[in-house]
Amino acid sequence: MPAAQAAESWPTRPVTVLCPFAAGTSTDTLMRLVNTSLSQQFGQNFIVEDRPGATGNIAAGTVARAAPDGYTLLIGTVGPIVNNKFMYKDLDFEPDRAFTPIAIHRSSLSAARNCR
Repeated sequence: MPAAQAAESWPTRPVTVLCPFAAGTSTDTLMRLVNTSLSQQFGQNFIVEDRPGATGNIAAGTVARAAPDGYTLLIGTVGPIVNNKFMYKDLDFEPDRAFTPIAIHRSSLSAARNCR
């Protein structure tokens, strides 16, 4: 199937959006609002799953290891996308290669998907 045709039919099932922060934080709250709009627009559920810990590395690593099919997204912030590669010597993913930016929600928050 050509890429353009595949993009037209996405999503065909619920999309999981991992948040690297705990429930009730500003990032979690914003994404729950955005996901409500996305669910209405695309006719599929967009589900926020909070995976806090390790300065965002738990959520980012989970998305980096997920199938690159567009159904597991990351609410990417500067920590796991930029800073952590300088702070943690044993990251199990390479932020520069693992993600592709797909949207900017506000100047300090972006969503990314696995691009392996």
